[in-house]
Amino acid sequence: MPIHCKKAPAFILISLGLALLASDALGKGRPEWCTKAPGSDLNYLYFSGFTSSAKSLDDCRGLAESNALNNLVNHFGVTVQSNLSSDTREKDGDYTYSHKVSLEIQGRQVPLTGWKVIDTYHKGKRKKHDCCALLAYPKSEYTKTQELLKQAEQAKATTAINLYRQGTALLAANNATEALSTFQRAFKSASELPALTVLDDPVIKTVSALKNELAAGIDKAERMIGESWKTVAVHVLMLCDGELVPQSQTTRNITSFTKKIATENGFRISRINLDDDEVQALLDGDADAARSAGAKAKADWLLVVVLDNSLASENMQIYYMHSTGRVELVQANSGRSVHVERLDQVKGASITKTKAMENGVSQLESGIKDAASRCLKDVGIETNGKGRI
Repeated sequence: MPIHCKKAPAFILISLGLALLASDALGKGRPEWCTKAPGSDLNYLYFSGFTSSAKSLDDCRGLAESNALNNLVNHFGVTVQSNLSSDTREKDGDYTYSHKVSLEIQGRQVPLTGWKVIDTYHKGKRKKHDCCALLAYPKSEYTKTQELLKQAEQAKATTAINLYRQGTALLAANNATEALSTFQRAFKSASELPALTVLDDPVIKTVSALKNELAAGIDKAERMIGESWKTVAVHVLMLCDGELVPQSQTTRNITSFTKKIATENGFRISRINLDDDEVQALLDGDADAARSAGAKAKADWLLVVVLDNSLASENMQIYYMHSTGRVELVQANSGRSVHVERLDQVKGASITKTKAMENGVSQLESGIKDAASRCLKDVGIETNGKGRI
C-alpha cells in the first residue's frame, strides 16, 4: 500500500513506506539494534525506535520511526526545545503518515536535515504488530546543528550581560522599577544557559557570576522600591494519573507567565524555587509546610497552579488525555487557603501520553492567567494593600 506525504518548507516530511528496506523481515528474529542502536561510525550517528502490539502494520511503522526520531532529538540535550509532530490521515482504510522535525533555536525553527531510515524490522499479523526503525543521522549535520546551538547560547549570553548593564545604569539613575524589570529579564536569560558559559565582559567572566550580580541588583532594586510591595512565591505542580510529573518546559512556561501576572498586580516575586513535595504538603492543609515554604521563599503568599491530567482513552495508539486543575492562593504565615479558582476540563491528543498532556495543558493557559489575576486581586481586598492580614 503506498504511503503519501505532503511537502512543507523548513520541515522534513518522511514518507514511511519509502524508507522501509528489504530487511523488513516478517518472522525473522529481532535484530540487536532494535533495543540498542549501533551508536556511531565514521560518518553517521544511529538511533533506533521500537513499538509493540500496534493494531496495524502502518501504525506500527509510524510509531517506531517516531520513537527513533525522539531519540535523535534527545541526543542534543535537555537545553534544546524540539518540535516533533506526526500526522495521521485515513481514507478508505489507507493511512498516510508524515513527520515534522525541528529544533527551536533563539526563537527560530531549525529543521533537522539529512536523517533517513536505513533499516526496519516487523513481526506480527492482524491486530498485533511489533516494529523497529533504525535511523542514520550524518555527523556533519550534527556538527552544524551543534554550532548553531553554540551561537544561540552566545547570543543569549550577550543579551543577558547587556541587560545587566542597562539595569545597573537605571539603578544609578534611581529608576528602581525599570531596573528591577531589566534585571529580572536578564536573570531569566542567564538561567537558560549553562553556568560555566563564558561571557564577553572584563569583570563578570561566567554566567554563574552574572547570576550572582543580578541577584544582588534585584535585591537592591526591591529595597529601593520599598516594603509596600507584597511578595509571592509562584509554583506549578503537574500531575498525571495522580502522580507528580517532573518540572518541564511546559511547567516553566506557565510559571513564567504567572509570575508576570503577579508583577502586573503589584507583587514582588520570590526567586526561590520550592520543592514539589513541600508545595503538595501545604496544599493538603499542612500549616507548618506553608510557614516553612514562606520562610524559605521569603514570601507572604504562595500562588500554586495545579494541573491534573488523566488518561481518557487510547485509540489506534493515539492517546487522549483529560486536563484540568486549579489556581490556589495560600497565606504563608497561617497556611490558610484564601482563594481557589477551578479550571474547566479540556482534552488533548497525540501519539505519546506526554505530548497529549502538553496539548491539553496548553488549552488551559488562558484560564490560568484569568484565575491567577482573580486570586491575586483578593490579596488587595484582604490586606488593604499591605500584603499581610
